[in-house]
Amino acid sequence: MRKNTAIHALAVWRSLHPDDIRAQELQSVRDTLAKGPLQLMDRRWPAAARGEAFAAVGVGVDRLHDRTDPQTAAFDLAMTALVQAACGGNPAAALVLAHGLEALARANGDIRADALAQAWARRCPMVDAVRPRRPR
Repeated sequence: MRKNTAIHALAVWRSLHPDDIRAQELQSVRDTLAKGPLQLMDRRWPAAARGEAFAAVGVGVDRLHDRTDPQTAAFDLAMTALVQAACGGNPAAALVLAHGLEALARANGDIRADALAQAWARRCPMVDAVRPRRPR
């Protein structure tokens, strides 16, 4: 069970378990992406910010392939856009979000990020989330 504290919209992806993301947090995410001053220089960004899963997955995968530091605003924006699609039931968005959380866990040894990655991966039916973890 989560505590009753406010979490910034750009931190939802790395702070909340998928089951703890409510309509209030999703609306905050939508508002932040739509009206926020931060934007990504990517032609797909407007669609991703609107919650279009295909665009959000593409932007997220590019950030992972670019090896963008997972502790930057650009990475936060890309992963936050994925939250909308993943919470809407898109398994590809959930999988890319899980990979983003694994990158965060590797970057700073964050055990919570690793647990959140596993939680998002379980929302993707083509992933066997109970498989043994590979050593880091």
